[in-house]
Amino acid sequence: MYGYQKPGLSQRTNINTNELIRKILGEQKLISIYAFVDMGKLRHGEFLVNLAAGLEDDLIDKLKPVWNKVGLKN
Repeated sequence: MYGYQKPGLSQRTNINTNELIRKILGEQKLISIYAFVDMGKLRHGEFLVNLAAGLEDDLIDKLKPVWNKVGLKN
């Protein structure tokens, strides 16, 4: 969320999301925020598993956020 709150000058996605969140809040609409608490390093054998990265694709597919242009599927 920090990246959306204070996006860097070159972080186009974070800038766009920041603008969208501000617009929605300005219209006094409800925003749902989903958070994942990382419980530390998870291993599968010798491999580190990033659960957040693994969940991201499915969350985007199921929730279809309007600002996610990369994850849009026809």
